[in-house]
Amino acid sequence: MLRRCLSLMATCSAIALAARGAHGDLLLVQNGQPRSIIVTPAEPNDVVQLAAEELQYHLRKMSGAAILIVADGQPVAEGLVRIYVGPSVATRSLGIDETKLPSEGIVVKAVAGALVLLGDDRPLSPNKEPDPFDENCRTGTLFAVYDLLQDHLGVRWLWPGEGGEVIPKRRTVEVPDLDIEEAPRLLKRQMRNPFRESYFERDILPAAPDADREAFLKKGREQFIWGRRMRLGRNTVLRFGHAFTRWWERYGEEHPEYFGLTSDHADGSQSRTPPTAGPDRLKMCVSQPKLWEQLVANWQEERERNADHPEVARTLNACENDGSQGFCECEACAAWDVPGRMIETSSGPKLCLSDRYVRFWNELAKRMREIDPNSYVCGYAYSRYRMPPEKTKVLPGVLLGYVGDPGYPSEPGARDAFRAQWQAWGDAGAELLYRPNVLHSDTAIPKATPVAMAQDLQFFIENGCKGTDYDSLLGYWSTAGPNYYVVARIQWDTEADPAHLADEYYSAFGPAEAKVREYFAYWAKLAERFWGKRDRVLELGYGSGSRGRIRILPEIYREEDFAKGFRILDEAENAAGNDAPVRARVEFLRKGLEHGLLTWRAIRDTEAMKAGDADVETLQKLAKNVGALLAMRKQIEATHITNPVGWTAREISRGDLSGIRIVGAVAGREPIALLPRGWKLRWDPADVGVRDGWWKADASLKDWLNARTDRPWEQDPVGREWKQKHGEDYDGVAWYRTSFRVDPKHERRRIILFFNAVDGDADIWLNGEKAGAHPLVEPDDWKVPFEIDLTGKLRYGEGSAGVNQLAVRVNAEVGMGGIYKRVWLVTEPL
Repeated sequence: MLRRCLSLMATCSAIALAARGAHGDLLLVQNGQPRSIIVTPAEPNDVVQLAAEELQYHLRKMSGAAILIVADGQPVAEGLVRIYVGPSVATRSLGIDETKLPSEGIVVKAVAGALVLLGDDRPLSPNKEPDPFDENCRTGTLFAVYDLLQDHLGVRWLWPGEGGEVIPKRRTVEVPDLDIEEAPRLLKRQMRNPFRESYFERDILPAAPDADREAFLKKGREQFIWGRRMRLGRNTVLRFGHAFTRWWERYGEEHPEYFGLTSDHADGSQSRTPPTAGPDRLKMCVSQPKLWEQLVANWQEERERNADHPEVARTLNACENDGSQGFCECEACAAWDVPGRMIETSSGPKLCLSDRYVRFWNELAKRMREIDPNSYVCGYAYSRYRMPPEKTKVLPGVLLGYVGDPGYPSEPGARDAFRAQWQAWGDAGAELLYRPNVLHSDTAIPKATPVAMAQDLQFFIENGCKGTDYDSLLGYWSTAGPNYYVVARIQWDTEADPAHLADEYYSAFGPAEAKVREYFAYWAKLAERFWGKRDRVLELGYGSGSRGRIRILPEIYREEDFAKGFRILDEAENAAGNDAPVRARVEFLRKGLEHGLLTWRAIRDTEAMKAGDADVETLQKLAKNVGALLAMRKQIEATHITNPVGWTAREISRGDLSGIRIVGAVAGREPIALLPRGWKLRWDPADVGVRDGWWKADASLKDWLNARTDRPWEQDPVGREWKQKHGEDYDGVAWYRTSFRVDPKHERRRIILFFNAVDGDADIWLNGEKAGAHPLVEPDDWKVPFEIDLTGKLRYGEGSAGVNQLAVRVNAEVGMGGIYKRVWLVTEPL
């Protein structure tokens, strides 16, 4: 006890002699020499250790001074300012009790000649130590350090990694008498970081087998640190995410009554079994009391497991599975709907289900609040239940993640309607969290509207928003960086002026600031060309906005648009003069634009492959541009310019939109013919074509129609005529036929029939003989290329004897159908 008192006396004595600047400020560095020392607790946790290292790193980059880190109780030279990082015996002796801080609270305080930087670092997960890389750990001490660096020393972090750091150079570093205690207004501030092992394995490797795993995960770690620097985090556990994706596996056999009665099956039958899209899209029978009982029972079990940490199990996830199809059609669920109330979806107007789902969540909330008055059931205002309910009030204890955005740049009136819908949910009694997909709408082409995005978020915060969950921080830093920066900043500094935060970003370009502003404003203005294109986007995307927004890019932008963008960056580079850091930042933007241009060209040339005049030269042009694109993506893979392997995965997963797969498939082979775009088509609703010989080489074409093979049959005039006559799109079997010749010079080579994609099970006949098949086995098989070896089955020669007759039977029971990408003949040596 005596030793501790003497230690505290020594501490106070040393503090009293601490260095002061000319105006009485605490002097941390003077003329490049350290006048301070960083003091951590005797046994710092990982959050505190990282906080101390971050402070040390930034002060060294700022001034050149190497400030030491020591543990509390170690000898410290007289005259040095002690920077206490993290709670310790010394900070408590100065009257700062970290146990009284609010969740995620921070302290930045000059006291008795010392500087105290600490916060709430408690893990949210039980039985875990503080970990700065754990999303469920509060990191208040880190946030205190970042508050000092950002708000008082002028540090900015434009993007992850050293290249995005903007650290003012000063030989002398002083800190005024600060006295800050604050905590975040938002319970959760999240911009999801997808750079994880699971994403790499599931999405990246199948599309880009040569992707650099270590570089990918390193980018993820740096992006996570960037999020911490912007003070993203959470101070409670809120359980969101599609909750029932594995329920069929767990309960399907024993409790089919939990699941929706749906006719969303290939054969149109109605049952409580997984729909065509799979069990993760199976909806629940939300009017079923046994489902409510199971959910609440599961929640109670979790509460019991975490009895010592009640905040961990305060919320129950009841977010419906994804998708706008397959909802329960039973009488009980339908009775909860408002008849005739429609909502617009990607597949046209559908019955709004908001009242149904609010009643479901209300039933859960009533039962949960009887057990724990502070509990919440979490749901999504999304899909066909995105609109506020018309007749049902939301009860206390329901927390909803609102999934929506007006699109940016927003069409006139869109933002007002967006805000009005938010307010209407609030008026209905809902407590809300903002859960947008807006970051997924970014393309490889620059588009920055940071002020509007932050203003809308600020409006939500002023109108009851409890937190955020942006899906996702995809890593498009050179093209969407201003959006990321300002949206992240506003989540902690909720009352900041969004325009001022945008100024922070652009001012980091110094003498090139005006030109960089012009550059992003230029691209934002061009993005207004998307206005009024919603129907076209959905048409090109076969109902998917994410696919359509990529395919439409050649219709939105032109080569000269990129040329002007490069000219503006040339002017920015000239304005930067000899300022090396600014020139490097401008070059960062330039590389992003180069990637955008190469991506645009590859998409343009892939779309050109569908044109009626496409030929072998079209494919050769595509191959050249795809080669340049992939070379650049490999070159910048380890940087934060963009997410190259993510782009490759995105384009391939949505249907080889940039031609990477087709170019890879024909690499080393010689394309010899592009089959005609126009084929013959015949509907076969009774499935009699095989029996009646429609596959035969001499089959009559009397009752066949004209169709194209560059789009699904639903989008072809023959498909529209069917729908007009029958009242719905055609689902079932249809046949395609065409004929072609092959030059006899290829007779001694392998000849391959290459299909870019067919939506449906495909059976192929050549000259009256079965040549092969491509059944849809995996979920993505409808959008991947496949090939049929025709070697030894072809006819050669003059006249009718040399004409090859090709028949393809396609069975598409649900969704789009048909041959919707062009078909090639390629050859290779035997």
